[in-house]
Amino acid sequence: MFYGCRCASFKALVIAVAVVCLNWSSGAWAGVQAHHGTIDTLFSGSMFQFGNGLAYDNGLLYYFDYNRVVSIDVNSEAVVDLATVGSNAGPAFVTYYNGNTYASYTTSYASVTEAAGSSTGVVSGGIYTEKSTLSGTYDAAVAPGGTTYIVASPYPLGSENGTEIHTIDWSTGATTQIGVIGGPTGGVAVDASGNLYYAHFNDSAVYRFDAADLAGGSVTLDDATLIANTQSGPGYLALNNELIFVTEGKTINAYDLATGTLRYTAATVNDEAGAQGAQESIYFGSIGLNGNTLYAVTSNYDYTFAPDANPISQVLAIGVPEPASLALLIGGGLTMAVRRRCHR
Repeated sequence: MFYGCRCASFKALVIAVAVVCLNWSSGAWAGVQAHHGTIDTLFSGSMFQFGNGLAYDNGLLYYFDYNRVVSIDVNSEAVVDLATVGSNAGPAFVTYYNGNTYASYTTSYASVTEAAGSSTGVVSGGIYTEKSTLSGTYDAAVAPGGTTYIVASPYPLGSENGTEIHTIDWSTGATTQIGVIGGPTGGVAVDASGNLYYAHFNDSAVYRFDAADLAGGSVTLDDATLIANTQSGPGYLALNNELIFVTEGKTINAYDLATGTLRYTAATVNDEAGAQGAQESIYFGSIGLNGNTLYAVTSNYDYTFAPDANPISQVLAIGVPEPASLALLIGGGLTMAVRRRCHR
């Protein structure tokens, strides 16, 4: 994931608090709503295969689409293939730092006897080079100094262990376990100070691991600070200086970083009759924030995926309010949430 910057201005359309619901002919899935701004698809409203993982840098959005990593120009919507990755890959994440693109995908699914197989590597010069086979990779975030944190569950289904935090040396591919969280894997994001935020599905909560604790090389959930109790099990994260955006299945909510208060809902998905005649069962995947644009992957799990013939994913650009303008959207005071250390 990536953390975003704050823009100096805020568009009048957001002040009007427009609710926009674009149908299929307009590009976005029917039933996808942006609650405080515009919504549009990238790649000229076309479909991607079946993807996940987003990273933004200097006008380009890096995205893992089925078995290829691409860049998307967020202004022209031009899509460039950067590398073919694996075969029938299940995309996990894409990160970008200092001119380098990194990606990870699932090579085999977990069973009661084996952990999920994964491949993590570097995309450069049109080629994907595998660096690590750390099992069960799910998401990653790059701190401002370049440290890459990977969350993974390198255990069989039903294991009492669960999610771990690893760092990776991209020059050698060596990974180092620096934290044990347990439970199912969740999304991560970092702030400008290098603190790591984690979406804990079972707890319906977002936690923060301080950079200083991470540097110590051995953290557990007891070392984390509770940032927000979410409305339901969280998936992926993106943040700016004041808010953390959280996917919760069919909803993206924005929570106050200082208080944990739910500030507003950025986008929702409603099931509707789809192009294939069935109910559209759409969920949000990876998200990323740049200024007042929230990028989000959506996939329709009621569609039968078939490479080329029947793609099921889109990448959306969703307008969201700038933090300084939130007073226009909130009536009355905020309920203060008590931040506490988590003890288990």
